[in-house]
Amino acid sequence: MKRRSGGSNYCSCSPRHSSPAGTLCNPRGLWNLQTTEKSPAGQLAALTGLTTGAVTGIVDRLEGAGYVRRKRDPNDRRRVTLEVNYDKVRREVFPIFEELAKRMSAVAASYSKRDLATIMDFMERGLEISRDYQAKLRSGSSPRRTPP
Repeated sequence: MKRRSGGSNYCSCSPRHSSPAGTLCNPRGLWNLQTTEKSPAGQLAALTGLTTGAVTGIVDRLEGAGYVRRKRDPNDRRRVTLEVNYDKVRREVFPIFEELAKRMSAVAASYSKRDLATIMDFMERGLEISRDYQAKLRSGSSPRRTPP
């Protein structure tokens, strides 16, 4: 898992949370846009594994709440980039997760650097396996069942 500057890799929202903040923090929401100042809308679909139609719904919600703004590429009208309103996100979303961040930091502080490196290695390798597995499922090749 690559760390994003200025952000945390921890994010969790209740599936019942229906506010824009729920979308913002959902791994399939705005969180994925932290990699660049301007992100093509299609990149969000690729990052999340969602269809472009589903991403349109997410972006509609985020734009309606003022968290992102669509901008048309002047050279290619089909291409739309998303600009994140980071001031609004910092002001309205970050405080929601302040306690979570403090508690997670306390947990992390209880481990040695070596332990944390092992945990990160496990998480990164597990994430890669999950992504590979997801790609196999999408491609239609059914994963084989392995005996215990």
